[in-house]
Amino acid sequence: MKINLIKNLCLGLNCLLLFCLFFKDKLELPDFLIFAGKLHPLVLHLPIGIFFIYIVFRYFLSNTSSDSNKILLGLFSLTTVISALLGLFLGQDSESGNLLNTHRNWGAILSILSYLAYNFYESINLNKTVSHAVNGLLALTLTAVGHQGGSITHGEDFLSISKPETATEPVNETVFSKVVMPIFKEKCVQCHNDAKTKGNLNMSTIAKLIKGGKNGPIWKAGDAEHSKLIMRALLPLEHKEHMPPKGKAQLDSAEIKILTAWIKEGAKTDQKFSELSSSSFFKSFDNSSKTIAKEYDFDSADESTLEKINTPFLTVKPFATGSPALVASFYVRNSFTKSSLENLNEVKNQLVSINLSKMPVNDEIFGTLSEFPNLESIILNQTDITGKGIEKLIACKNLNSLSLSNTKIKKEFLAEYLKKAQTLNVYLWATDLDQTAFKNTKHSVDFGFTPDLKEKLKLNTPTLQNEKSWFTETEKISFSHTLKGVKIRYSINDEPLDSVNGRPYKGPILINKNTTLNVIAEKDGWKRSDKKTFQFYKSNFLPTAVSNKTKPTRFYGTDSDAALSDRGLGEQSNLGDPRWMLFTYPDYLDRTFQFKNGINLNEISLSTLYHAYSWTYPPATIDVSVKVKNQTNYIKLATVKPKQPDKLEIRKPNLYVPINLKDVVEVRVQARPISKFPAFAKRKPTDKAHIIIDEIFFY
Repeated sequence: MKINLIKNLCLGLNCLLLFCLFFKDKLELPDFLIFAGKLHPLVLHLPIGIFFIYIVFRYFLSNTSSDSNKILLGLFSLTTVISALLGLFLGQDSESGNLLNTHRNWGAILSILSYLAYNFYESINLNKTVSHAVNGLLALTLTAVGHQGGSITHGEDFLSISKPETATEPVNETVFSKVVMPIFKEKCVQCHNDAKTKGNLNMSTIAKLIKGGKNGPIWKAGDAEHSKLIMRALLPLEHKEHMPPKGKAQLDSAEIKILTAWIKEGAKTDQKFSELSSSSFFKSFDNSSKTIAKEYDFDSADESTLEKINTPFLTVKPFATGSPALVASFYVRNSFTKSSLENLNEVKNQLVSINLSKMPVNDEIFGTLSEFPNLESIILNQTDITGKGIEKLIACKNLNSLSLSNTKIKKEFLAEYLKKAQTLNVYLWATDLDQTAFKNTKHSVDFGFTPDLKEKLKLNTPTLQNEKSWFTETEKISFSHTLKGVKIRYSINDEPLDSVNGRPYKGPILINKNTTLNVIAEKDGWKRSDKKTFQFYKSNFLPTAVSNKTKPTRFYGTDSDAALSDRGLGEQSNLGDPRWMLFTYPDYLDRTFQFKNGINLNEISLSTLYHAYSWTYPPATIDVSVKVKNQTNYIKLATVKPKQPDKLEIRKPNLYVPINLKDVVEVRVQARPISKFPAFAKRKPTDKAHIIIDEIFFY
């Protein structure tokens, strides 16, 4: 029974694999299969392990039964086809790349071979020579597929014994090669290379970078704001087009600043440091700077050593891609053990930075740290140290950064150490020490933020106390502020709200219809807060049934029928929120809401999103038609054309359509994306606009 089940599963999945492989160029996978493809790196180890066990049982344990060996071979075949399918799903959004195509094809060949070996197991085993040849063929094919996969993930020379030769740096490097390309290599090339070109974009060389991807160039020289490279990096992490994708190493703020400055200054790939103007952002990255890639004269630690040291509570990783220097960080105070710290002795020569923030360590730690000769950075924030024994850190000749914030560090211990230490940066935020104790020191001592009593600080915006943004009959809207003595002013809908205009907030605001409230906070001696806008929706009725005329272009939720009439609102900052429904031109929303007994309908309102950085705008038109009791035809009430924005921003506009009809039994709503972007958006003619809607309210 088990054998028949495995055989049938293998046959069905191999048929699916071949179908997907033959039609891969036309295949459009649903999001859950794309997500499932991410399991490929985990699943691929199963067939390798099972095949190894099968070989051991087949050739080294002669007392195992033929049925046991066949079941093992069947499991090998089943896990192989599953791994091949997941790999195909994972690489579906990657284009070209000879190595990726070869790996995908050989994975399918291995799957078919393993199924045939399993299906004809009895016939093959009648002849030992044939049996050995088949097992040998499976082993060779499995090795080839594994090697190709490793080359895609780690580079084609990942099994090379000798170290690759490094080219001698030119005397006068370009800004691009010194500052920009290292960022691309660390954060982008993993998914955009000769073997794997997601979005048809290859970032491995300058020429291929300039060519761009399937959507054209990734930057506009001189215009960082409208360059895809920067726009996608600034999208919310959950957004489908955010780059690097969620789960990959992200660009930090410093790297985004570098890329933005490089594009603003013309995105030149051949500009040398000697050609920079005096005002250039990159003037400080001179030819001798080691800011981007510092070189070290010690050897790298073994991968096996790093695997042994790393735990869920301690990570040890390279300081930079290709660098032998290591950075260690500890997590979870209650899980800290002395042995974890002792294990670092195996990489003591490679360790250049250690983060022990919030760990239960005391002054004994200074003796331990002194045994790591190449430490450059030590972080001991929020630990139990006082500084006794800190002079032992003199042994760390390369130390240039010491963080002791929020500790009970004592002046006498630290001052004595700093007299003997080489110049370094010391961070003493939230300690009992102050600048007067270190006025004449040669070191850079940072005490954190010191408020200027003459400077006015900006207030935070008022906080909304209500838990939901919709109501049925009437609602009391309450605001508060964390500071005492703050005055709150507000305006309703389009009323002005500034330093002169606005209503004083004296208590809860009573509303009985769709309302927009704008609020600010004021206090003597402080700068007025920014204005914040809150939308409130009246919702007296829920439809008894919903009919969809069109399907959304993208929807992450599970019930698309109820999605726009369940009173659930999406997060403005999360474009992947399952409550958002997206339509891309020429797709559009066309939905009919039914009310079995008829309702007296005053108004409907659409909760939408304007997110210009992700091509999302208010609808071009909203058409509303209704059907009343005892009538068979629709009455077209209105075509609303929402005002389009005139600048790039992110907000949630409320769109209202008056109805004022009794006995309404059906409401049909059609909302269409704009067909042409506004001029300020500077989009290509081939780009398509979106509308995003999370709810339609009826009252």
